[in-house]
Amino acid sequence: MIRVLNMNLFTPTKLTIVTVTGAGIIGGSVGLAKHMQTTLPPAISIKAQIEGENKKLLTGDRPELWGIKLSTYEKEIRAKHPTITIANAGELKIWCETKTSIDFKDSDQAEYKVAKEICTVPTNREKFLSIPKTLTKGDGWTQKLTSYKQEGTGVNAIPKIDKNTVNDAQVIKQWCEKEIEKEFKTENNDYNLALKWCTETK
Repeated sequence: MIRVLNMNLFTPTKLTIVTVTGAGIIGGSVGLAKHMQTTLPPAISIKAQIEGENKKLLTGDRPELWGIKLSTYEKEIRAKHPTITIANAGELKIWCETKTSIDFKDSDQAEYKVAKEICTVPTNREKFLSIPKTLTKGDGWTQKLTSYKQEGTGVNAIPKIDKNTVNDAQVIKQWCEKEIEKEFKTENNDYNLALKWCTETK
């Protein structure tokens, strides 16, 4: 049904008010849109997000380190993310270079979660996993304390842990918890200490 408006009801004054009000609504909408554009945070890459969390990404041709990360993928990631298929260290390097360059969305983003695990510089723990060596656990710490009180001297001595005074296995355990999460660099004395005191002896 079409209604015919009585134009006599719209005096010039009323028309002016309607026009100004309409312009105000439009202007407000434009202003809000511009405000939203200027306040939205700029997009960042997954690479930037990970580095902002003080983690170092693995880059370049470093076969040993990529091999360690491939082991991490195979033993800890592949079963949880079956849609991600990586056959070798070369493919892993390409995957990391590609996925870390895309935009970061949120902490639940699959690419971000996986990249954080397999594209960062390996830790001592990951090196042990690739050998493979089993981390000490349970009653194994009591055995480590006994061994340390006998062998914890010279190159086998953990800094600031005296074999003659240490009586609590938790002291060695707490040292190991920090040491195994440190960046793996080379098989130097620090690495060898962690290998000896933080992994099970078969």
